[in-house]
This record gives sequence, structure tokens and C-alpha cells, in this order.
Amino acid sequence: MTFAIPKHRIPLEEVMEGVEDLRRNFGVNFNLSVKVSCGDGIDECDDLVKEKVDLIELSRDYRALLIATGTWKSRKLGLDGEDAKNVYTAIDYLRKLHLPILGLGGEEIKLGRVLVIGGGLSAIDAADESINYGADEVFLVYRRTRKEAPAGEWEMRRLEERGVKIVELASPKRFFVENGIVRAVELPRE
Repeated sequence: MTFAIPKHRIPLEEVMEGVEDLRRNFGVNFNLSVKVSCGDGIDECDDLVKEKVDLIELSRDYRALLIATGTWKSRKLGLDGEDAKNVYTAIDYLRKLHLPILGLGGEEIKLGRVLVIGGGLSAIDAADESINYGADEVFLVYRRTRKEAPAGEWEMRRLEERGVKIVELASPKRFFVENGIVRAVELPRE
């Protein structure tokens, strides 16, 4: 949670205070970097996993389990070039931006011009953090109008005030890749 959600939405200090309150006052134990799953599938952020626990085995040891994972599955566009070195899902991008700052390793992303695709809060967060981390230029491309964006028109306006260029009614058709790096994106208007 602390490496994927920007601190202006959920401040790290408040998260840590809440964790400490649950530990101290309610005896809650936190097992960090543990993946609970049914099977051996590979998921985003598996490189942070230090231990794996089988859900079926876990359910045998406790009378009740609360599973509150949030959304950790990013959607892909299904376009050629999507596997280029400089194309990230929102979760992976935010994680790669935040991990070095949190002292959890990882290589810092070199920001220049950033293109964010989408109109939800994850896209807003990616554009916002790109500005915060010093991107030269940030574009947010959404296939509908800002009025139809799931994040809301207010968030779009706020990004524009921060210098993000909003491109409405456009959707990526293909990535132009050279040596494993996207150099251009075809964005026909919808």
C-alpha cells in the first residue's frame, strides 16, 4: 500500500501510525512481504515476496480469515510493443518510483517525457507522481472526455494546473519500438 499509493492520498506516516495502533492495542501481527495464494502463478510485485503461504493451509489453522487485497491485477492494452523496457503498468510504475525512496531497493526510473494512458485514479496517480519526481513533460491520454473519466473532471483539471497535458478522445493504436525502447506512440482520435 505504501509503495503504490501516493502520499498525498494516504500519507505514509498515517499508515505507520495505524499499523502501530493495531499492533499495540489489538495484538495484530503483520507479516510483510508474504504472498498468500492458491497455486504457483506469477503476479505483479512477486519480486518483493520473501515468503509464500498457501491459502488452503492457512484456512485450516484459523477459524476466520479476512482477505482484503485490493486490486493488484493491472490491465494490459494488448498492443505490440507493450513489453518494451520503458512501458509499465500503473502499479509497477508507482512501485518503481517509490521503492528506492522507501529504501526497499530497486533502480530509479529515468524520467523525461511521460505518457500515461487512462482516466482512473491509477492513471491520475501515475501522472501526479511523474510531476513530483521531476518528469520533463507529462501527457495523460484518455479515450473519452474528461467529464467521463472515472477519476472525475476535478482530478483532470488539477493535473492540468500542475502542467500535465490532457489528450481526450484518443487511444493508443501501436507503440514504435527501437532497441527494446518505445520511441513513439500512434494515438488516433476516437
